[in-house]
Amino acid sequence: MGLQGVKYSVIDLIFLGMSCAQVLHRIEPDLRWSSDYAPLLVDLPISSENIRFSRTVLKRDSDEENNFLSSVTMRLCALNFSRLDFVDDLNSLSTAVFFFFVQKFIIQ
Repeated sequence: MGLQGVKYSVIDLIFLGMSCAQVLHRIEPDLRWSSDYAPLLVDLPISSENIRFSRTVLKRDSDEENNFLSSVTMRLCALNFSRLDFVDDLNSLSTAVFFFFVQKFIIQ
């Protein structure tokens, strides 16, 4: 609920480090629709050379694979799936699943 007679607006801010000084931004007035708000967009030059990734492979039918699958199964079965009536319940469950996989895949 807003104040009477007050017109609200939106301001986009984009913060770029000094190494991004050559990155171009633009205002898109055609995307404003019925608002006085025109989106400010920036294209970041991200290429495959800028993305670091690693891959872990478990040998099929190995003890390591069996231990991993057992751990995942036990952890997921321990979660409470019965309370999904509200968005907060679903968010809590998805956060628990997320942190489990972060622990299993990223930390190890």
